[in-house]
Amino acid sequence: MYNLSCTSISTQPYTAMTWSGSAWQAGANAIPSVFVNGTVRVHPADINQNVILAYTLQAGEQGYISIANSSFLTPGGSGTNYSIFVDNTQIGSTVSVNAGTTTSFNQGLGYLNAGQTVYVMVGPGGDQSSDETQIA
Repeated sequence: MYNLSCTSISTQPYTAMTWSGSAWQAGANAIPSVFVNGTVRVHPADINQNVILAYTLQAGEQGYISIANSSFLTPGGSGTNYSIFVDNTQIGSTVSVNAGTTTSFNQGLGYLNAGQTVYVMVGPGGDQSSDETQIA
């Protein structure tokens, strides 16, 4: 999903992205795009727009939840940043990732119940050009 003026998870409304046959896209301008080929690739559309990945825990999935074995790669551009949220609460700080850098976003999220949503919000660094980011 995306929001054309999104600076936080609580900014509403979100708009569902549509499948183009090769990528999830935000309207006709084709960005931000989410490609799924073993990894998720996202590209923030402009300096005020973030791509938001979300997962809602299903019945039976409650418990102590962590993001583990993760990687976050921004191969070019001015780098990107990411934030992790549970519902409307940010977990940890927003992390800036320099271009050409791979980092992990492993994070304990605490005890979560079915129905709670985990969000990973990805935004551009200094500008949005060449800020494709690979998330695994």
